[in-house]
Amino acid sequence: MYLKENTTRLALSKAYEKTKKVIDSCVLDIHVEAARNYVENFRRFLSCINCESKEGTEFLKQMIDEIELKLRLKYISM
Repeated sequence: MYLKENTTRLALSKAYEKTKKVIDSCVLDIHVEAARNYVENFRRFLSCINCESKEGTEFLKQMIDEIELKLRLKYISM
């Protein structure tokens, strides 16, 4: 998939938002473990996306960094 395609952007946006919701919904340690698996699946999804520009690559890296930070903060807050 190429990042510039509208369907790819839509799928990426939906997957990113769903991943954030999964992390936000964690209330037990076991939920955080499941969210960690979900983040790993999101990372695999991102690895299937081809970027034609440095900006696109940086954007994807920023997304995964934000998701991983959110997961770490959730784990710490438990």
